[in-house]
Amino acid sequence: MIRDVSASFAADEVSVGAGTVLGAEFIVTPSSNEGVVETANRYGAPSLVGITTPTEAVNAFHAGADMVKVFPGGTLGPGFVSALGGPLGHIPSVPTGGVGLDNVDEFFEAGATAVGVGSAIVDADAIARGEFDTAEANARAFRTAAEAARTE
Repeated sequence: MIRDVSASFAADEVSVGAGTVLGAEFIVTPSSNEGVVETANRYGAPSLVGITTPTEAVNAFHAGADMVKVFPGGTLGPGFVSALGGPLGHIPSVPTGGVGLDNVDEFFEAGATAVGVGSAIVDADAIARGEFDTAEANARAFRTAAEAARTE
């Protein structure tokens, strides 16, 4: 939403940002930032910190992150999640970016604690047409697939 609002104005007309986010229920970051983790912990908000290497995973977890966000999950793949879990199985991993109905079960089989999904649920064209039930149906299908994968 911030990007869309910003794009609708000239750069010298409006500055758009997000403020007073202390009420967030959880924090998800695109990269590892100890300051963000520290602030999230101070306010009791679980944090999922973006990582692409085992070193980043260890550093994020030692900084106090609750879980690591394996991003981009589709590119790194279930094999990366599995390999990460070998020596670092105590660090909960949440692949995001590229997780779909066709591979969600593979991520859970590889040891993912959870998965993060966005574009696989939200069909931008359907939303533009006002067909919000499409996103709901996609979310339900994802929940069913994730639950089935977690119980196998």
